[in-house]
Order: sequence, then structure tokens, then C-alpha cells
Amino acid sequence: MLFLHGLNARITFPLMAAPPLMNLINVSFASKPEHYTAEVLNKRHVFTENRDCCTLDIRLDDGSAETFEAADELFLDALQEEPLIVCRKEFLFGIRMAYIHR
Repeated sequence: MLFLHGLNARITFPLMAAPPLMNLINVSFASKPEHYTAEVLNKRHVFTENRDCCTLDIRLDDGSAETFEAADELFLDALQEEPLIVCRKEFLFGIRMAYIHR
């Protein structure tokens, strides 16, 4: 349990509470997710000394292209020309989030 006292409590508590509160407000005002078929522009599998990295370049519905880091299963699906789905949401303050799934 966290105990805060005096002036430190009046400063520390609002700073601790602000980020989770902003996330809650942002998620509460999120738009319904839009789903559409992904247009895969490029597929890359890069080997580094620390890890392997699979990326997919996807054309979004507004015409822009974005690079997504993909899990191995999604990358294999893209290599086999399986259809992938883009899920896009808009949040408060103009924040947009997109991710890929099967």
C-alpha cells in the first residue's frame, strides 16, 4: 500500500494518477475499429546479431504506406499470399493506431 503525506503527496499523487487517467479517457473515446484487407507492398526479414526482425510494408486506407513489425506467423502468411486484415482505430487527440491480424 502506498502512503503519501504532506506537500509531497499533493505533488506526487496527481503526477502518478495523470497517465492512467489520460489512457482511460483516450480509450473511452476511441472510435469503433475499421477492418479492411491489407495491401502488402514489401516483405523483409532482417537477421541481426541480437534478433530476427520481420517487417511488412502495408498501404493504409488513406493511401499512405506504413511499416509494421510482424510476428513470424503473420510474416509466413504474407509470404504465402494469405489475406491479412488491418484493424485501425482513432483515439482522442487525433491519435491513430493500426495493427495487422489474420
